[in-house]
Amino acid sequence: MQQNDIYFNECERDNFLFFPEELDNKTFRLFVQRTWYLMQKGRVLSASEQEIAHLIQEHPEVGLYMNKDYVEIREQYPDNEYNPFLNLAALWEVEKQLQSDRPEGIRALVEEAFPDNYNENQVRARLALMYLELYQREHEGEDFNKTGYLAEIKKMINDPLYFEKFGAESQIQEEGETDKEDCFSQYYSNFFDRVFFSFQTSQYENASSIALNVNSKLQSCLSKLPTEWVNAIAMFWKRPAVRIKRERTKDIAIFLLDENSAANIAGKLSQTEKQVLRMILDNDGYVQYGKLERKFGSADEDGYWWTEKPPQSTIGKLRYKGLICVGKAPVKSRNYKIALIPKDLLQNIEACLEIDS
Repeated sequence: MQQNDIYFNECERDNFLFFPEELDNKTFRLFVQRTWYLMQKGRVLSASEQEIAHLIQEHPEVGLYMNKDYVEIREQYPDNEYNPFLNLAALWEVEKQLQSDRPEGIRALVEEAFPDNYNENQVRARLALMYLELYQREHEGEDFNKTGYLAEIKKMINDPLYFEKFGAESQIQEEGETDKEDCFSQYYSNFFDRVFFSFQTSQYENASSIALNVNSKLQSCLSKLPTEWVNAIAMFWKRPAVRIKRERTKDIAIFLLDENSAANIAGKLSQTEKQVLRMILDNDGYVQYGKLERKFGSADEDGYWWTEKPPQSTIGKLRYKGLICVGKAPVKSRNYKIALIPKDLLQNIEACLEIDS
């Protein structure tokens, strides 16, 4: 789920827009939250994630302190209140402007116009403030071409009164940094409970609403699952490490579809799990999810990060083993959320259920 890094249209035109439609939206917040999670786990970050991580570290004034576990993404900020996500997005935008020198000339303008005693973070923070002002003005109806955009930035930099609003911020940093951090620490004390639950719920729901049909095959089902879940399924079956998701789904499918795997599968199933599979088999290989849930219990307590905490519900355990798939499919001219055993896996599931009977 990453935000596009390309914000500037390559075509030259007089009415050149420098702003995305939204700076602060759900996609961006989830991206920030995901980046933070990976950082806390010490995992490798993509280039875009590295950029966001660097900005958070270099700009604690944004309010996303790195000594906390998770980032709150559900917070709503009225227009007249400080919004850390909006400011982080603006920091990222101006950082990319400076790196790419787009609009052309922004880098030279910054080097020429800002005082020499401003460090990189101070320059970036002030550019972000200007960017936000112009962003707001553009959304209120003003149009900026490249020349006009650079002219406005230059005018703001050269305005001796423009940055007076930074005075209070600087005083806080110089005289009461500890108190400021304590304040944020108290505000964000419930990050883990409030935010991570929101994130994983959203991701889990998306992964449980994939497009299926009653004849879907195993590899097709696996390919629509999040990489996190595909990796977890591979780990459960102790499959060899494969770097590319496509190859991993192919390997899992070959393994589970092998006629010699029936006994192996049977040995990994509880009696309740076998009852679930029998119910699905007796209903032509698929069943409405609500019916399954009412009979065998909800999966609401299962989390998203299966590689770290496997599902504990009966339905979740079968999904974790790659034996059933949950999604939305057309059934009798209507779309239903269903649980199905992939069409090409039906024979092996039937065989494994007969082993103990």
